[in-house]
Amino acid sequence: MLKPEQGTHPQVFYLGLDEAFVSHVRGQPALWQEVHS
Repeated sequence: MLKPEQGTHPQVFYLGLDEAFVSHVRGQPALWQEVHS
């Protein structure tokens, strides 16, 4: 995770990144989710 507030100085650029994802994304964090149909 990039944490510039901890002095890590991340040098990452996302070309074409939607503005909705520039800051924190609303939602629950998850590594995976089972889908039941």
